[in-house]
Order: sequence, then C-alpha cells, then structure tokens
Amino acid sequence: MSPRKFLVTAKLEVTQFTDPVPTAPLNSILVKNLNVTPLRVESEDRNLVKPYFGNSEQLPVAEEGVIEFDVEMAGAGAAGTAPKYGVLLRSSSFSETISAGVSVIYAPVSAAFEYATIYCYRDGTLYKMLGSHGSVSIAMSAKKIPHFHFKFMGKYSAVTDVAVPTTSDFSGFQTPKASIPAWLGTTTLGGYAAKIAAFNVDMSNDVSHAIWMNQETLSPVDRKPKGSITVEAVTVATNDYFTAVRNATLSVLTLTQGTVAGNKVKIDAPKVQLVDHKETTYAGALAYEFGMTLNPNAGNDELTITVL
Repeated sequence: MSPRKFLVTAKLEVTQFTDPVPTAPLNSILVKNLNVTPLRVESEDRNLVKPYFGNSEQLPVAEEGVIEFDVEMAGAGAAGTAPKYGVLLRSSSFSETISAGVSVIYAPVSAAFEYATIYCYRDGTLYKMLGSHGSVSIAMSAKKIPHFHFKFMGKYSAVTDVAVPTTSDFSGFQTPKASIPAWLGTTTLGGYAAKIAAFNVDMSNDVSHAIWMNQETLSPVDRKPKGSITVEAVTVATNDYFTAVRNATLSVLTLTQGTVAGNKVKIDAPKVQLVDHKETTYAGALAYEFGMTLNPNAGNDELTITVL
C-alpha cells in the first residue's frame, strides 16, 4: 500500500452521523500534509484480581477518527462563488454568506453548527468519519504558499477495502499565490502597514466527543482564537508596539492574500491584542514576534474570511 496514493472527500450532513456519501467527482478535496488516525480508542481496564501477576483486558468505551491536512489558500475562480474548501470551514464553526458576483464571507458561529462526513481513501482501504467537526488555523509566511490547516474529529466507521476512485475532480481549486509583494494586497495592523515576515492564527475550537450511557454526541463547546505575527522592528516614533502591549490595546487587522478577483482571500479581525514580545531576525534584519489573541467585537466576528 502506497503512502502517496490517497484521496479525501467531504460533504455536509443533513443529519449528524447520517452519511451523505461524498463522491470523488463532486466532493474531492485537494490536500497536502495528510495525517489520519482512522481509529483512536479510549479503554476501561477491568483490573481483575487473580492469584498471579498479569494484565486484565481493556474494554473499548469510546472510539473516534481524527484527520488533519492542509489546503492551499486561494480564491474560488470567480468572485461570489463558494470555494471548494467551503465545506471544511462550515464544519469548523463558520457560517457561509454568499453575495453573488461579489464575495463569500465566512464568519464564526456559536450555534447552529454544521457537520461533515469525511472519506479518506488510502491505497486499497477506506476510512470514514461521520458527524465530523473540526478547527482551522491559517499559516502565512513570506515567500511561502499560504494555507489553511484543518483538524477534524468524527465518529468511527468500520474500515473497508475500497480502491481509490479514479474520478476525482480538483478543477474547482485555484492555483495559489505565494505571499510576496506582487500578490499581497492591503495589509495593516492598527492602521500601520508593517512589513510582515509571518502571520499565523488558530481558531482553537474545542470539540467535545461525549459518550453518555445512552447517547453519543460530538459538538464544539468553545473557542479561543490566538496566533502570532512577526514584523519588522521599527522605532517607537514609527510605531509604538511596546505601549500597545502594555496597554492591552485592541487593534484592527486586515490582510488580503491575492490581487486578482476570483483568487483573493481577505482576513479581518476587529480586535487583535498583542500579548507578548520577543526579538528575532528575518533576512538579516531585526524583527519582533508577537503573540496575539483575537477578540470579538459584536460577537461571532473575531475573525472573518472573505473569498473575493
């Protein structure tokens, strides 16, 4: 079995834990850095007392599947069209609002969650995860391809022997652009256009998989978005980062990856707090690395992702 031959498909469920049967032609997801644990088991030890040493068997009491992978950050090909990875954001506690011909906005939610069935075909076997919900992080660095990192937890389904479909269709996925000046649009933090070496955000969704005596539930229960940003070191007169940290200043962040309609992704955060500081270097220049927390303004708006 080859570790290079695989396919991931995902489709939103109408009813959680009911398989909507994602297909290769319609629901293929273009991923990289795939890591899958098809069966993760929690066990209860019987701890039997006997007149000799030795183990007692452990009885499985909970089982689940976990999958994580990267998806390149890019547009959908046309403004106002949902990207193929939209299903992943929606099943990671984001809503989807489509403005035809204009944009698609993904915003955090605290209720009315959506869930997905995820298939992972490995060379000759099929792993299924039902009722899956996940969390997403964003990773961007200068001269690198930006990407979303998704991690999902779902209900285990029996592994079966199935060939990898040959009908996958990735045509909806656009070729990404690296984070370089030619492809980065408006980017500011607190109104200041800092030179940025790296930007990372983790939505940090807390997903609970609970096994009750008579029911199984899997649902998000909290989130605490956080991240980091590495910027060029400048004088206090140019931009006073230190006072911002000391005063717990909340700043507006906006960042746009891409400059051409149909292949742009805009990140907005209304209340970013820089929470710590350390010196580093980038390309021979002094730089500052700050930790960040992302705070809501009106609620369910601490980070929005707009595909343009």
